[in-house]
Amino acid sequence: EILAVDPDDESVHRLMGEARLEDRWVLVETATGKTRRAALKAAIEAAKTAPAKSNPATPTDEDKVLSEAWKCGTEVENVRVLATGDASQCETLSNACRITGAAFQSALGSPPKFAEGFCLYIVAGNGEKEAFIGKIPGLDDAQRGVLKRTIGGGIPGTWKIALFEPDPKRLLDCGVRHTLAHLLFNSFKITTSHAWVFEGFGLYLTREICGTRFTWFCSGKGVTGEGKNSPRGKLMVATSNWMNEALQTLTHDPAPDLAKVLEVDLPAMGVDDLLISYALAAYLVEGRPEAAPAVLKGIGEGVKSVEALQSALGLSMPELQAHLIQWLKERK
Repeated sequence: EILAVDPDDESVHRLMGEARLEDRWVLVETATGKTRRAALKAAIEAAKTAPAKSNPATPTDEDKVLSEAWKCGTEVENVRVLATGDASQCETLSNACRITGAAFQSALGSPPKFAEGFCLYIVAGNGEKEAFIGKIPGLDDAQRGVLKRTIGGGIPGTWKIALFEPDPKRLLDCGVRHTLAHLLFNSFKITTSHAWVFEGFGLYLTREICGTRFTWFCSGKGVTGEGKNSPRGKLMVATSNWMNEALQTLTHDPAPDLAKVLEVDLPAMGVDDLLISYALAAYLVEGRPEAAPAVLKGIGEGVKSVEALQSALGLSMPELQAHLIQWLKERK
């Protein structure tokens, strides 16, 4: 009623959780998000333009068991990269790992923690994938089968990632995505069992770093196939706006239940679940940066996602869903 008389009454807008942004009143998260997005982009750009400080890395006896064809090796900030291709592959990916660490710290306030022995193998030459997988010791047939079906994956029981993608852009995207997965686990104990966090934060930050979102781990409705008319294919177009797509998904009739999306496991996660997870990750990083680390820490320690979010944000699930929708409408 007060706003009907005085639409710009500051005290009332503050009580409603709103802030002035240029010539309009918006959610505090919207105003915060604009500043945060600029800060994140600046941190990533600073990392990209900073001088690379990589050192040569020599293959160990363990590495030589897997391949005798290593052509280059680099090491930066406790991350080793070995490749069977030219030296540019090692330099590009090791530099991307350094940038990923800077983006992770800027987005989540947690210094990048790379485990001792973390290594990325690039084995993308013709016929190299099968031979490499065949030489990995200690794997059963099922584990080898999983690796054979991927463009990149972790070697079970190790801190090593094998990348098989020949396309340079997809290789970079896959390497960054796996590096983020490593950092999410080391800092917050986030695994694939925390599907919305794993996909949402992983894809959001990969896009901020690489400008691409090629590497998905979910396999539910609409995920398979990248044809131009498929649900996934439409999201792969460079002009696709995932925030707008998420808003359409959240405002569809009948509306999805955010609480249920948070419970979906990775194999069942479909395109709609993925979009909502992506938008929620962006909302936390941009709009509620003080709460994002607390949410991830709680989930990693075994707290249910609904409880972790309600505790950190002070919002019920219906309130959070309404805030997320409003934030997406206001975000520019």
